[in-house]
Parts: sequence; structure tokens; C-alpha cells
Amino acid sequence: MFKKGLFSFFFYFISTFSVQAAGDQLWNELRYTHPFSHSNFELTWATENRWDEGMSHFYLFNTSIGFAYKPKRWLSAGFFYLYEKSAKNILNDFNDEQRFNPVMELTLPLGSSDLRWRNLIELRYLPDDGVSGDFRVRIRERLRWQMKFVVGSYSFTPYVSNEVFIEPEFGNVNQDRFIVGNSFGFLKGKINFDLYYISLAAMNTTSKAWSRLDVLGTSLGFRY
Repeated sequence: MFKKGLFSFFFYFISTFSVQAAGDQLWNELRYTHPFSHSNFELTWATENRWDEGMSHFYLFNTSIGFAYKPKRWLSAGFFYLYEKSAKNILNDFNDEQRFNPVMELTLPLGSSDLRWRNLIELRYLPDDGVSGDFRVRIRERLRWQMKFVVGSYSFTPYVSNEVFIEPEFGNVNQDRFIVGNSFGFLKGKINFDLYYISLAAMNTTSKAWSRLDVLGTSLGFRY
């Protein structure tokens, strides 16, 4: 148990140090998933904190809760509620936001790997938005390839994905995230630790100018 904890702490430390050196952003997530016995439903709660300027400035917090239903190995659908609190920054995030998110994911097995397409619709309530009205819709399309390796009760799953954000009100595509990462599994998947890198390009909704930044992220998940 000590080795598992040391292993997770090591990767957390490396990611934090790397972001401080790079001077961009760090995103940390904590997640808990409860699969219901004899059912295809599961409940997930998550919270995320984000820092920019080399982790010297805390600028965003969010928390979400929702369910997923997986009637087939290749099909998953769900609905999530998210609350977010943020400071104004170069990505034009807002001070207060609520989201209602229906989501669907299709999985295509490719031998020892698989290809996943996810469609996420964000119904966004923005009471502090000074750009447009209080309500906006954003569509997120993600394509992800991953390959899982299992050794006893441990596993590691390298993955690569690209996600496009589509917001018709502001000229359709206004953000792109290219992600490379690895998910480390412990206790046969009951504990997962993700370490990932994002190359993020975003359009400012006011000036229409594009900017790019580098993000390192971690995600610690429990499944019981």
C-alpha cells in the first residue's frame, strides 16, 4: 500500500514541478464513481481546481455530479450537472456558471485497443456573462484512442485524444484540446491516477483572437 501511495505522489510531484517550470497551467481533479450492483447505472461525483501563471494563481473551481448508463459494451449515455466558479482570464471564463450536460459515447474495439467518440452538449447558465445573454449552448466532440496493459492487479492505459468545442453563437469552433496521457490503475481498477498533457488553443469571444497554452493535469479517481 505504501508503494502505491508513493507511486501516485511521485507522478503528482512531477506534474506540479513541470507546470511551475513551464509557467502555464495545472489542473487537478478528484473523482468518485459508484457502480450500482446488478445494474448498468453508475453515479459519479467530481471536483476540479485549476491554477495558471506557474501554479501561482488559483483561478477556477468546479464540482459535478451525474449518472451514466451503459446498456452495451460499445454504448454509454448519461446526464451531469456542473457548478463552476472562476476568475476572468485569457480564456474568457466567467465568474459563475451552471451547466446541464447530456453526454453519449460510442466505443469501437480495435484488438487490444479501442477508439472512442464522445458527444457532450453543455447547456450553460451564465448569470455573470457580460458578453451575451444568460444562456448559451456549447457542443464538445472528442475522439480518443487508448490501449490498456494489465499486470496482476495493476494496469496502465496510454491514450491520445482531440476535442473540439463548437459554439455557434461565437463563430462555431472556438477551442481545441489535444491531449496525451496515461492512466495508472491499482487494485484492479478501483483506484486510478491519470497524468496528462494538453495543448490548448482557444478563441477570445470578444476579440476573436486565438491563443495557445500548455496544461499539465492530474486526476485521482476511486471506484467502489
